[in-house]
Amino acid sequence: MRVLIVEDERRLAEALGQIMMEQRYQADVVYDGADGLDYGLTGQYDVIVLDVMLPKLDGFEVASRLRHAHVSTSWTYPPAACGGETSRCGWASRNLTCCGS
Repeated sequence: MRVLIVEDERRLAEALGQIMMEQRYQADVVYDGADGLDYGLTGQYDVIVLDVMLPKLDGFEVASRLRHAHVSTSWTYPPAACGGETSRCGWASRNLTCCGS
């Protein structure tokens, strides 16, 4: 499985990438939304772990552009981004889900 991690907190991003590799996943890590979009548009990922608050493009915009480009990769937002309540952070109005909910 190939995973893209889009997270601007470098220590967290590197730790997630390391955990994925230890579990025998192929993982790429990028640190801003613009790079996340570029990598995501390649369509070579099985899943994208996408932070919400990112430099250059936020996670909502990245997800929207990927969806608009008909990229079929699944993506998820970290649970801490919404506390499990999508309505609170505006995800419902964007027709997005939190962590597959």
